Amino acid sequence: MFGYEGVKPRVQRIDTLTVSHNQQSAARVQAFIDGEWQQQAQPNTALLSIPLGLSKAQITRQLNKILGSYDEQSRILPNPRAKYPLLGTRQRKDTLFRYLAVVWMRSAMPRQALWRVGARAKVSDTYSPELDPKARVVRGEQIYDREVLSILTSRAYNRGIALAENAARGRFPSYAMPEHALQPNIHELWELVGSRRKWKRSQAKKSAE
Repeated sequence: MFGYEGVKPRVQRIDTLTVSHNQQSAARVQAFIDGEWQQQAQPNTALLSIPLGLSKAQITRQLNKILGSYDEQSRILPNPRAKYPLLGTRQRKDTLFRYLAVVWMRSAMPRQALWRVGARAKVSDTYSPELDPKARVVRGEQIYDREVLSILTSRAYNRGIALAENAARGRFPSYAMPEHALQPNIHELWELVGSRRKWKRSQAKKSAE
């Protein structure tokens, strides 16, 4: 649904059928069908038996004969297309989630200064580690780092909102703020983030049981 279009079809060995391992072969064929074949978008696939004692020439001749028995329509590979393909070809996952993390952190700290939000969300590799989000601001203290981090945090927040707004419209990722974009209710957003965390913890607990 969201950008992943599977793996390219390829010729591969599924198993080697021998007298001592014939009971396991059916399971490996089923594993191929449930796994790799699904990921390749279920192309028409010939399951062949190739005795390993045959010469390469014999195998090639017989294989060509078998493949020649299929019509052209059977040889057309599927062309999977995601319903919501990713925009562009160069994606930086860490950057995307850093912007979204700023939005989440802002919803947790709605009344805090932006530099505190940026320090907590680690929006900047340069400035975030230098500032303690809980520190008191002393009058007359050098505030350059805080001002820069505030600017970076504001930019990251706006981009995070644009990412979410565009994703809701089926475009991801895009930093261009769409027309009629809505500013989220930060308090409601934090409630959603909290409920998601509770759900993840419940799923992890079920998996551990």
